Amino acid sequence: MQSPIGVGPRTGICPIVVADTAVYRDDSHLSEAYAEALAPVLAPSLDRLMGAP
Repeated sequence: MQSPIGVGPRTGICPIVVADTAVYRDDSHLSEAYAEALAPVLAPSLDRLMGAP
């Protein structure tokens, strides 16, 4: 099973494409489309870390 952010839990390998969305813009930056797709998944955790109301 793949994690919501796309890293294979057993291999630790990050895929190039997830659900028809390119993951990387270059060798060290996420694509804008993938970052937008991740936002709703990561937002609750980031809000808790940052102490957002």
